Amino acid sequence: MKTIFAIVAAAGAASVVSAGALPLINEVQPNQPGSDPATQQFEILGTAGASFSAVLYEIDTDFFPGTVDRIETISGTFDANGLFVANIADLENPSASYILASGGSAMLGDVFDTVNFGTQFGTIYDAVNTPDRVADIPNSVIPFTGGSDLAYIGSEPILIQRDSITGEWLQVNFAGDIFDAAGNNLGNAADLVPGYDPFTGSFGGVNFTLVPAPAALAVLGMGGLVAGRRRR
Repeated sequence: MKTIFAIVAAAGAASVVSAGALPLINEVQPNQPGSDPATQQFEILGTAGASFSAVLYEIDTDFFPGTVDRIETISGTFDANGLFVANIADLENPSASYILASGGSAMLGDVFDTVNFGTQFGTIYDAVNTPDRVADIPNSVIPFTGGSDLAYIGSEPILIQRDSITGEWLQVNFAGDIFDAAGNNLGNAADLVPGYDPFTGSFGGVNFTLVPAPAALAVLGMGGLVAGRRRR
């Protein structure tokens, strides 16, 4: 029997993951379909109604140690679901590590400092790495900064996002297949999440969850059972 998952749009759904957490990277398109656009969206998860300011650094990890390839200053107020969508310059395609931090001395072209990265980036709120080939996996900054190291899924992901209930990272490839952070193929989006378009994502809306729909509603009803879950 096919298990159908859901986009949980109930009020407060995002806050199940975000309660008490620092700002987290929530949804990114590492390589958008088609030609590279001038700008793209980058979603951050935080405390509903709170104001924030952060700096996004993209580290090119096609080699080790990587270099700072993009720097974006982001500020705003999280909406009622704890979401903020920033419009930023198009990111370089993977392999890449994304670091969300308070800001430091790093400038474009700087080499990632495996010892003094705290000076380069300031307080690191969250980080995630996406490889586009097996050989680039060891180039990730995550062993130094902390955060989430996503497995190689056979190609660059077109989309990465957190499950709105568990907070775990999910990856989508060009065929619409959904993978977990460890690289396990969970099935195609058309079958798992009917009506969801993985090529555009859900920026500004609550992400889908792969917790079966009845269980997802039960988790929401139980309040903070998974509140404060940060990262894997």
